[in-house]
Amino acid sequence: MANRDFIIENDVLTQYMGQGGDVAVPQSVTAIDDRAFWCCRELKSVVLPEGLKNIGQSAFESCTSLKSIVLPEGLTRLCGGTFEDCASLESIELPDTITLMADRVFVGCERLTAVSLPAGLKSIGEYAFAGCTALTELRFGGTMAAWNALAKGEEWHLDSGISLVHCSDGDVAIDD
Repeated sequence: MANRDFIIENDVLTQYMGQGGDVAVPQSVTAIDDRAFWCCRELKSVVLPEGLKNIGQSAFESCTSLKSIVLPEGLTRLCGGTFEDCASLESIELPDTITLMADRVFVGCERLTAVSLPAGLKSIGEYAFAGCTALTELRFGGTMAAWNALAKGEEWHLDSGISLVHCSDGDVAIDD
């Protein structure tokens, strides 16, 4: 993979032009622009640089072959539709620095079976896990009280399999 696979302006990856496969984003990148990898159907895995601070809206939307991605510490939010319709994505662990998940972050990730949410998460947007039919439970690093206090958008788990959240001090059943 060559740097010519990326259009980078002022340390912002604005567009990925490569063929897919296993991709390592250059270390100089501090942000990924909206829709930078949109519809890259051959993308299989992505390693993001440690200094990454922001991933834009729908950045990886419809990357239907994406199975794994490593999110670095330092990210504080996932914008709307970040991984929407990444049908092959199987698991993801959000870094401890994530405090906000916007709307539709994982909508349509039908093979997603494991998600770990950090204790500092404050908000889950509308339809965040909608259509994640293989996802039956979440792991949350905080307490049951913190989970219950967490702001959750309308239909945040619509048509998903989520029925249980494992918290640091017990489990919380999710009612429809």
